[in-house]
Amino acid sequence: KICWSSSAAGEKNSSPLSSSRLCEKFQLSRRECTYYLKKMLECGYIFPLENTDEIRLTSFGIARGEELGYRHET
Repeated sequence: KICWSSSAAGEKNSSPLSSSRLCEKFQLSRRECTYYLKKMLECGYIFPLENTDEIRLTSFGIARGEELGYRHET
């Protein structure tokens, strides 16, 4: 699961994130979203999307996300 930040309340939501929900959240076109997801897949950050359309981070993706989050907060 990807934990995404809620912009309105500043709280974290651990519900599954789909590519369509990601597009909506970041106001991206479907084409842009697909491009970025393919890049994330090539870099090994996410697992290939399955029928559920749920975006799942790999252990490398989780570690990299935590590292970037830490650098952003400090």
